[in-house]
Order: sequence, then structure tokens, then C-alpha cells
Amino acid sequence: MPEYADVIAGAAPSTPQKVRETLWAYEDVGIDEFLLWPCNPSLDQVDRLADIL
Repeated sequence: MPEYADVIAGAAPSTPQKVRETLWAYEDVGIDEFLLWPCNPSLDQVDRLADIL
């Protein structure tokens, strides 16, 4: 099912701006709590996410 994997991977926000836009869109419809976990196990990813927000 590589086509399905490509669709999932393509839908994931992969730039700082896209992450912010995605979270703002959810916030606009009333979502106020998010569970985010990076696809990379490096703790640096958590720091990078904090910098974006």
C-alpha cells in the first residue's frame, strides 16, 4: 500500500509554517488541546516544536 503511505506522509505538516497553520486551523474550530509527537525519536524534535509555537 505505498500509495496510501504517500497520501499520509504528504498530509503531514512538514515545515514550521505549515505546523503553525495546521494548529491555528484546529484552534479556529474550538480545539484547545493537542497531542503532538515527532516522527523522529530525537529529543531535539521537541525543542524544535517548542520553538515553532
